[in-house]
Amino acid sequence: MLQKLGFIIRPLFNNCTYTIRWGIGKGFKRKGGMQFIPQITPLRKEELFLQTLDLSGQTVFDIGGFEGIFSLFFSKCTGKNGTVFTFEPNPINFSKINTNIKLNNISNIKVFNTAIGNESGSAQLTFDESMRESGSLSTSVSVTSTGGSQRVFTKEVPIEKIDNLLKIHSLPDPDFIKIDVEGFENDVLMGMNELIARKKPALFIENHTFRFTKKADKDTYISTLINFLLQRGYSIKHIERDILISDKPGSDIPDGHFYAK
Repeated sequence: MLQKLGFIIRPLFNNCTYTIRWGIGKGFKRKGGMQFIPQITPLRKEELFLQTLDLSGQTVFDIGGFEGIFSLFFSKCTGKNGTVFTFEPNPINFSKINTNIKLNNISNIKVFNTAIGNESGSAQLTFDESMRESGSLSTSVSVTSTGGSQRVFTKEVPIEKIDNLLKIHSLPDPDFIKIDVEGFENDVLMGMNELIARKKPALFIENHTFRFTKKADKDTYISTLINFLLQRGYSIKHIERDILISDKPGSDIPDGHFYAK
C-alpha cells in the first residue's frame, strides 16, 4: 500500500532539488524522487554489500542507470582515477541522470542513451510512466500500470552489444559491471562474451525472476543466467541469502542480487 502511494505522489516532486538523506546515494544532490524524507528503513543488503567493495581507480559500467543514483555512488567509490560509464535507454531517465551529474559537479561519469543487449539496431522498451525504473526490453516480462497512472508506453530505442560499444567508442575494459535491466540480463551477458573471455570483470546482477508471469519463462531465465556464469568460471554469491550458487539451479532460487567473480 505504501509503495503504491509513493508511485502516485512521486511525480509531485519531479522538480524538487535536495540532498539525499538515505540510501546508497546519501549526501548527493538529486532532482526528483522522494529521498528527502528521513530514512525509516535500514540500508538494503545489496547496498551494504556494495559498500564493502574496493572500486578505487577502477572502470565501472552501470547498465540500467535509471536516474543515476548508483552511478553517483560508483563515481565516489572509483575516485579521481576511476571512471563510470552509465547506459540507460529511456530518454527521460537519461536526462535525469545528466541533471543529477551536473548538480553534483561530477566529471568521471559518461552516460550513453542506449539499451544494452545481444544485438545491434533498435528494440522496443515498454515502461509505466509512474515507474520508469521497471521498464523492460524483454518480451517475456509483463509491464503493467502501477500506482494508478494507467499510462504504459512503448518506445523504440537503440540497442548495442557491450563488445561492440567497447570498439566503437574505444572504451576501456570494465573491472566491475552492475546489471539491472528488468529481465533482460541474459541478453546483456551474451553481448559481452568477448569481454568476459578477455577480462572476466566482476558482475553485480539483479535477479528479476519475479517479473515473469509464466513459470516456464522464469525457469528458463534463471537457469540460463546461472549456467552462463558457471560455464565461464564465475563463482556466484547470492547477496541476500549469503550463499554460493554452485550447482545447476532449479526454480527455487530466490529473487535478489548475485555477485559473480
